[in-house]
Amino acid sequence: MKYAYALFAALVGVFLAPVCAQEPAPVAFASEPAPAPAATATQVLLDPAPVDPPKKYPTVELGGALQLDTGWFSQDTRNRRQVGNARDGTSFRTARLWGKGQLQENVGYMIEMDFGTLASGSPGRPNFQNAYVELQQLPTLGTLRLGRWKQPVSLETVSSIRFLPFIERASLFAFVPFRRTGIGFFDATPDERWTYAASVFRAGDDGYGDLTTDAGGWATAARMTHLLWNECDGASLLHLGVSHSYNDAVNDTVRFARFGEFAINQTPVNNLSTSTPNQFDTGIIHANNYNVIAAEFAWVNGPFSVQGEALVTIVDRINGTNPVFTGWYVFGSWFATGEHRNYIPGMGAFDRVKPHRNFVTSRHNGIEGPGAWEFLARLSGVDVNDGGVDGGQLTALTLGVNWHWNPNAKLQFNFIQNVRRVPGLDRSEFQVYGFRMAYDF
Repeated sequence: MKYAYALFAALVGVFLAPVCAQEPAPVAFASEPAPAPAATATQVLLDPAPVDPPKKYPTVELGGALQLDTGWFSQDTRNRRQVGNARDGTSFRTARLWGKGQLQENVGYMIEMDFGTLASGSPGRPNFQNAYVELQQLPTLGTLRLGRWKQPVSLETVSSIRFLPFIERASLFAFVPFRRTGIGFFDATPDERWTYAASVFRAGDDGYGDLTTDAGGWATAARMTHLLWNECDGASLLHLGVSHSYNDAVNDTVRFARFGEFAINQTPVNNLSTSTPNQFDTGIIHANNYNVIAAEFAWVNGPFSVQGEALVTIVDRINGTNPVFTGWYVFGSWFATGEHRNYIPGMGAFDRVKPHRNFVTSRHNGIEGPGAWEFLARLSGVDVNDGGVDGGQLTALTLGVNWHWNPNAKLQFNFIQNVRRVPGLDRSEFQVYGFRMAYDF
């Protein structure tokens, strides 16, 4: 038995050992050119180093992103009867244009609009995504931001959807305050091992950063992350984080609902709208407020990575039992072509994938690079059956393949097997076959 334990320990050690890319061997040259002679004092006086002209403000950098989705749905009879018909279709999930830059050396800005269907959620598109101004390099606070942006709760939330491994965020995203209008700050320690952020914002949003209310409507969020280790230029790391959000219920009501991790939306035409139905829905709950407490981790070791999150949402109900809702996910990723997920230490979030060899074709040489091939599996769950609320329990298994042509373009495929349970109703199932073409610039 002791030999078995020794063998197990050895295997675990090998698996967890950092996987670092080998540095290329130095190239030997037959002869090296002689170093240039040092400049004399007379030459320095006669030929001073050129001085860069002062930078002109404001500056602007233009960019955009497009995500085109096609999906096929398969529901059993019970699921179709309980939630409605999920129609196959195609939609532009995201079609964004943005401008960002500096108004002065330490004053940044961004304005971003989305013409896609899922982001707008209403026929009045386009809508705001990010619209803010920020003061940078402040003592202690780091960056102070005012406007509309993603609030600091959850690793999947702060990571851009352009860089997420799966087509959509996991179902627990329904509990997270996303883009909201407010004021907040974020910073990192000098070694970028710790990050911290906090904000105060309006608890609701109409897609344009607006809200009117006679009761409630304010919220707070805070997040802290830590890198236990970060080696091999980010190819081996362990990230941990916690976050919290307090939400004073807008007009004393709250509601949590979402589709099954993939959706096709159609903007209403002739007063008719076709959208993928929600697979869990609490309905309207009369409440004073609710709290979201979340924990997160991510482990990267060369081409392998594992990431997970869990959260609890506690609702302070106005009459009746206080319901407690939960959500979680865990996923694994493997790059068959040897790449690794790229992490931004000072932000506590993940960046775009950079293939070792971009997918390039030539009329004469054929295919010159494979791009990056990533294979994924995710298990997730949400439970909103508690405290007299029968909103549903959803469990989803997702299998995915990503083909990254280059750092700015990719194709994604997700197969999602969903199981839905609601007290008093029969267990139901549905499957999703989702495909996405995406690029950004």
